[in-house]
Amino acid sequence: MRRRQFLASVPLAAGLAGCGQLSGPSSETPQDSVGSETPDVSTGSQTLATGAGDGPRSPRTATPVSETAAVVRPAYRHRFSADAFRFVRPDRAQFLFASVPAASTDQYPSSFELAVGDRRFEVADIDSGPPHMLRMEELHTVREPSGWVGFDVPRVEADEATLVGPNHEYRLPPEAVADLSGVPDLVVESVSAPDRVASDGAARVEVTVRNAGDRRGVFLGGFQRGGVPSLLAVEVDPGETGLAVRTFEPYESGRIALEFRHPRGRRDIEIDVVGTDTP
Repeated sequence: MRRRQFLASVPLAAGLAGCGQLSGPSSETPQDSVGSETPDVSTGSQTLATGAGDGPRSPRTATPVSETAAVVRPAYRHRFSADAFRFVRPDRAQFLFASVPAASTDQYPSSFELAVGDRRFEVADIDSGPPHMLRMEELHTVREPSGWVGFDVPRVEADEATLVGPNHEYRLPPEAVADLSGVPDLVVESVSAPDRVASDGAARVEVTVRNAGDRRGVFLGGFQRGGVPSLLAVEVDPGETGLAVRTFEPYESGRIALEFRHPRGRRDIEIDVVGTDTP
């Protein structure tokens, strides 16, 4: 199996409703098994600067360099405060995030373009909010010029794609280029939760997701419980379904109130808490 890396935005990813595989030197496996209410935390940066658009551009005299990491996804997830998260969907078909190698970390985001075949795309205005947003090492911003740059791109077929900077250009991995031609269509089939749970027990909540698209993707969602997010990521192949499970313990007798969120909607869940008899 090829190596993959996933941007599960912590504000989560970067990070990210469905998402494609991230090709790079390291990898992160989506969590599709029982998890906890502890929020993911990662180091992020502030808003990426500037612009969106595509079309022919003047040729640059950049020097071709080795391959760099990239990920394609139909949405991303991030925190917009210390205790809340939200999703962003693209204006076009999907987002592509590319890692900026060390040779170009002193360049502003607006210095880069994405070249896909004979088309060119400017850096998108990626909403990352305050620190600890997208799950990447960090975003490439004017204030923090290192990390990743993002592009809002259409569905397009191409043999190669390149991150182009003022002095260097970096080829994207073949896996990321192939992902540009398809889009995962990640649909929430069901959200299953018990009506009640014992005060000394735990409520098991299951989310079933189906991929109706033609590309493998990672479904990103999350539960908000008061000020504590519980985040999930499920990788799903085309035509297949995936399952994510989270458990929630009662804080006290009364009710467990959850809000399940994903890029296409939300759902409120309430679970009654009942007492147990003491022997």
